[in-house]
Amino acid sequence: MRTLLVLCVLGVVCVLPVAASDPGQPLDCSDWVLLEPGYTCQALDVFADFTKGSNLALDNTGRFLSVEGGPDVEMYNDWYSPMSFLSLRVGDVIVATVQDRVGSGGCSDHMRPTRPYCSTAYQGGPCVGYGLHLGRTVVFDPVNGRALIPVEVYGWSGSRCGYSESKIIAIGGFTTLYDIQQTYTPSAASLSFHVPVMPEGMAAADYFDTYWGDLATVGNWSQAHGLQCHYPATAPARGDYLTAVDTLPSPPPGHGYYYVTAATYQGQTRYGRKTCGARLTGRDPGVLPACIQSKFGD
Repeated sequence: MRTLLVLCVLGVVCVLPVAASDPGQPLDCSDWVLLEPGYTCQALDVFADFTKGSNLALDNTGRFLSVEGGPDVEMYNDWYSPMSFLSLRVGDVIVATVQDRVGSGGCSDHMRPTRPYCSTAYQGGPCVGYGLHLGRTVVFDPVNGRALIPVEVYGWSGSRCGYSESKIIAIGGFTTLYDIQQTYTPSAASLSFHVPVMPEGMAAADYFDTYWGDLATVGNWSQAHGLQCHYPATAPARGDYLTAVDTLPSPPPGHGYYYVTAATYQGQTRYGRKTCGARLTGRDPGVLPACIQSKFGD
């Protein structure tokens, strides 16, 4: 049996379309329209004390996130507007939006962001409304890759009616804190992995090179051997499932192999990190030999 240095498997989450809620019921994630692929919505029933926050946040790739409403976003009657919407913008692109709806019995359904200093649902004070941009709070969860929007959903017919409750709308699908790393699924004859969002922290990858070596030489990357080079034939996309064919025989007892994959993007090559003096730095790409696919023993 082969001995590998590090092995782990990524999980996969599948999202299925859901039907919208009925008129007269609180607006929820089923009413949000996700305008860009890869995003998800989850309504969290817990309501944290959002005493901090702003109308602007940064995701893990440096893009600005903001929440906007309309059409009266800078007017007092933003809160009281009979029909409006709430949207999440990433840079110049609106990725998700939810529209007010005509409810039942003249009581329409609304969703509004709460002010940063509101700790509970509406209690007679100005927790929402007035159209002030500070009322559109968004907080980014870097570990899980989610934009968190504290909102209140309520019925309105010239005054409150029907219901009023507070939630946190979590729009997921952003780059998580750990999406820069490659992880491998080993098998008897291949090494496979999903192309991460940011291969080795770069914006993308033009191609990958997979190397192997004797475990006794780990750290001396100049002794690495090419296993599969410059693949795939065209630049891979995020989430592509790539496979490097492994033709190595099982090592003798007491020995093992390591495998490492380098990513190259626009002439820059990276292949993991090292710790030196409690500091984490990238491995020197100049040490890694050019990838020349070779047979075992070459």
